[in-house]
Amino acid sequence: MKNNVCEIFFDQLNSSSGVVNKLTVSHPTVGLPGSKWTIDYLHVGKLNHSLPFVLDGYVCAIALFAMQHASSIKVHGPVSRKFVRNMQLLSEAWACWLPEKYSIIEIEAEKYVDARPVTLVKHIESFFKKNKGKSLSSFSGGADAGFTLLRHALKGGSLPGSQRFNIEDVVMVHGFDVRYENQRGFDALRKSVQPVFDKYEINCHVVRTNIRCHEVQTWGHSFMAQLSSVLHQFSGEFNNGLVGSSEPYTDLVNAWGSHPAI
Repeated sequence: MKNNVCEIFFDQLNSSSGVVNKLTVSHPTVGLPGSKWTIDYLHVGKLNHSLPFVLDGYVCAIALFAMQHASSIKVHGPVSRKFVRNMQLLSEAWACWLPEKYSIIEIEAEKYVDARPVTLVKHIESFFKKNKGKSLSSFSGGADAGFTLLRHALKGGSLPGSQRFNIEDVVMVHGFDVRYENQRGFDALRKSVQPVFDKYEINCHVVRTNIRCHEVQTWGHSFMAQLSSVLHQFSGEFNNGLVGSSEPYTDLVNAWGSHPAI
C-alpha cells in the first residue's frame, strides 16, 4: 500500500534571464533522485510575473508521479476546490486504465478556495466582453499545434469569429520536444516558426523548464499534465488555454496523456 506523502512547495525568484517560478518536490521513495528535487519554469526575458493565486498547475506538474508513488499530495499553499474534484476524476481514470501502476490520489492543501480575487474576476469579466476572453495556446511547431493556431488566430483564423478563441499569444516550451540542454536546437526552432507568428500577429512567450529532465514520470502518460503546468503559469493573464489534439475520435488510444476523457 502506498503510504508516502508527496509534498510540494512554491517559490519565485528573479534572474538576469527572467523570472523563475520554482517548485520543490519532497518524497521519500528510494531510487528516485533524492528526497527533494526542484522543477524550474524560467520565463525567458520576462522580468515581472504575477504570483499564482492557487497552486493548481504545480500539482499538475507531478500528478502522475504522485499517483504512482504516493497516497496523497500535500500542497504548501492554496488550491481551488474545482481542481481537487478534477484531480479526483483524473486519478480515477488512470487507476482504471493502469491499476497496477496508478492509484487514486488525495489532495491536502493549506487552503481551499472557491474563486479568484475580486480584482482578477473583474479582469477576466472584461476579457469576456472581447471575444470570449484572452486566450493562450501552446505551440510546439508541430502539425497539431499549427492547426490549432491557424483555426483560432485572431488575425486570419479559419474558423468563424463566433467559434474562434481569437489567439494572439502562444507559449513555446523549451525542455519538452526540444530537450532542456539543447539551446541551439530550440533557437533554430524558434527562428523557423517566427514567420508564422509575424503573419498572424502572434506574441510568443517562452518558458524553459527542467521538468522532463528528472524522468520520474512516463512521458506518454504525463505530457499533457506537465504541459498544463506550463499553461497555468499564465493564469493571471489569460482566461483560456488551448492545446492541439492528438489522435482522432475514430482512433482513440487509452492510457494516453491527451485522451479527451481526461
